[in-house]
Amino acid sequence: MPNVVAGVTSEHRRLSPAFRLYWTARTVSLTGDGLVNVALVFAVVELGGSAADIGTVLGVSVVARVALMLVGGVLADRLPRRRMLLVSELVQAAVQFAVGFLLLVGAARMWMLLAASLVYGAASALSRPALTGIVPDIVGTGGADALRRANAMLGVSQSASRVAGPLIAGVLVAVAGPGWVYAIDGATFLVSAVLLALVRLPPTRTGNRGLGSLRTDLAVGWREVRSRRWYMTGLLVQSAYNLVTAPLYVLGPLLVGGASAWGTVSAAGAVGAVAGAVLATRWTPGRPLTAGFLLMVLGAAPLLALAAGAGTAVVGAAAGLGMVSAAYVNTVWVTTVQGLIPRDKLSRVSSYGLMSTLLTLSVGYALAGALEEPLGAGNVLAGSAVLLVLVVVPGAFLPSVRTVGQPVSGSERAPRRG
Repeated sequence: MPNVVAGVTSEHRRLSPAFRLYWTARTVSLTGDGLVNVALVFAVVELGGSAADIGTVLGVSVVARVALMLVGGVLADRLPRRRMLLVSELVQAAVQFAVGFLLLVGAARMWMLLAASLVYGAASALSRPALTGIVPDIVGTGGADALRRANAMLGVSQSASRVAGPLIAGVLVAVAGPGWVYAIDGATFLVSAVLLALVRLPPTRTGNRGLGSLRTDLAVGWREVRSRRWYMTGLLVQSAYNLVTAPLYVLGPLLVGGASAWGTVSAAGAVGAVAGAVLATRWTPGRPLTAGFLLMVLGAAPLLALAAGAGTAVVGAAAGLGMVSAAYVNTVWVTTVQGLIPRDKLSRVSSYGLMSTLLTLSVGYALAGALEEPLGAGNVLAGSAVLLVLVVVPGAFLPSVRTVGQPVSGSERAPRRG
């Protein structure tokens, strides 16, 4: 663990002041996201809602994200990306402050939570592709190494916030109630917006403002996706990976021995994710996607550990290994995409991947729940592990993946085929 912390600190110091400011903004915002995921559940319960109501409120947000993700990609390639992020942060701040106020004064109703979840999800979807596109804008001419370090540090923040946010939220909900947690989340969005406003972007991006209709711009983005076999292959492999690892998050909490044990497993996974992000900055093989996809085999470890009925310590260690691979692959994939996709089409291309992730995870969650009773949890998990290996190993050796090397720089232009 000390070596991991030292690695994170070292990478942080090597980044530009502009990116460190952006990274701080994202860390604050991600921590707020971690807070509200817990607060939402208790807000629904406070209003007398059931488990079905919790699922409905969460589902509304997912539907909004799926419906608007591609639109967000088009807008992020047309408009200044920082402006889009600022608007999104301010909208989400307003939503969370409003919900917090309504809960605190006792005026909240279930339909209000549904409406808030819808707006929150829409704002997230419209800005999410801009997050992928703005990193090369900030890094500028720093090249692939700078992009890799930047994405690794963002991965560290995301992993840490997934553990720290719920832990902090649990304490705050118990002490002050969900209303105050919503208000605090609103404050994190405001802080993030202020920090984003202070980020100085290099004057390198000309944008693609106002060109074409929405349908035309979407078609241009899809042609970019289809014209690169490595991207299509990577999208399919990662979508399949999301689908077959989803049962871990549905069945794991039920099998590992309660909330406390699952918290330990999640914490171990977060440590592994941080280590994987740091590894991505230190290990740069000549065929990054092939190496990354082969490393994804480690994602089968926690599935097999749970299927075998292993104890918390073993499952936690396996989860750590699995998250090492997931964080490494995510950093390598995003860096490759940012380095090889033309900058003015980057957000549209990434929006297809983001939408695919949302859809496959949602389907995976539903399938895990539906198959658990007829097949048994152990069989579902073991079968998922086998399918994972059968998907990622052949995918790693496909010619379109093997021929992709390290990006030379985060250039504005890239060859049309990998």
